[in-house]
Amino acid sequence: MDFVHSVMKNGGIKSRPAKTKPWQLFLGFFIVIVIVLAATSSSSNIVKDNLAVVTGTGTTTTSLNTNENLCSVSKPMQVTSFNSLSGAALNANQLEIRNGASPYTVIQNASASSSGVVTTAATYTTGTALKMQTYAASTVRQWLDFTVPPMTCGDNATNNVVSIYAIVLGAWTPQVTGAGSTFQDGPRYLITQFTGNSVDITFTLAEDTANAGYKTSFDPIRNAYYNFVIELSTAGTSLTIEGFQKSAVKGSTTYYFKVCPDGLKGSGSGKTAGTGAFAVSVGSQSVGTALGCNGSLTEQTVGTDVIGGVAAFTFTIKQGALTAGVTQDLDVRWLRNADIDKYIATNDYGPYDAQVGSTFDLNFVA
Repeated sequence: MDFVHSVMKNGGIKSRPAKTKPWQLFLGFFIVIVIVLAATSSSSNIVKDNLAVVTGTGTTTTSLNTNENLCSVSKPMQVTSFNSLSGAALNANQLEIRNGASPYTVIQNASASSSGVVTTAATYTTGTALKMQTYAASTVRQWLDFTVPPMTCGDNATNNVVSIYAIVLGAWTPQVTGAGSTFQDGPRYLITQFTGNSVDITFTLAEDTANAGYKTSFDPIRNAYYNFVIELSTAGTSLTIEGFQKSAVKGSTTYYFKVCPDGLKGSGSGKTAGTGAFAVSVGSQSVGTALGCNGSLTEQTVGTDVIGGVAAFTFTIKQGALTAGVTQDLDVRWLRNADIDKYIATNDYGPYDAQVGSTFDLNFVA
């Protein structure tokens, strides 16, 4: 009893904290390591939110649609060129591959085989950014931004098989209308016959070939756009010409410009045939901006459906200072691979500009 009273009087029995043994610390640390390894040991590559996470020397990802495992590779590429609109292989295309960063050094320049295939001499690692230029007599010269894709994990194919897409160059028939009339190439028209001595003129370019048209692109070497440009030129200054977005005076000639849309959407490249192919979207411009022109230069035929293939622009001609008996000649032409700003600054549209079709001669007399 005296012992109990003595203990209570002094605040009870005080316990000492137990000391953690070294082997207990080691065991706890070992358990944590085992848990972490178990969570990641199914693969040396970690997939997180469908993004590839680098672990050691490899990467992997999971397709959002098919759950297909994809791995980084370093292999030659087997590049097949297709007509983007019909799906047919292009056997005469030239393919130029360059580094993806300035100065865009050429890596390889090769002609496609009879089946449209170019197999690269060099190997390319997944994720590498490249610039590709494709061109042929029958197709539109174009530049593509290209990133080397992964391959299915475990695929032992010698080459990384990829597809690129080009557009067959079109041929357009013009129709020129205004004030309820159709204008012909060459005759003189009396400007004073129109109400207010002014007429709104609409040029319509209709694509004549199925699955053909135009593709705008940007040349990183020359810092130039390969646009489809409408050019109106005149040596006179009496008529008032309105409705063009850009103009320039060169000597005694005044030039007026528009850019018509290619009417395309798509990246122009893909891992499997059809993926990334261009498709017609009326009013769209795949690269840069259209100026004062509507519709789609490119026509795509799907079964019995015809999509796009018509581009149109409108401008206004007023009598201005044109006096009785005097004629002013307006020449309208359309050019491919043309950069308006380059022409305004240097009198040169670019190294590959070319007129498409014939010049339309539109003449007015007072």
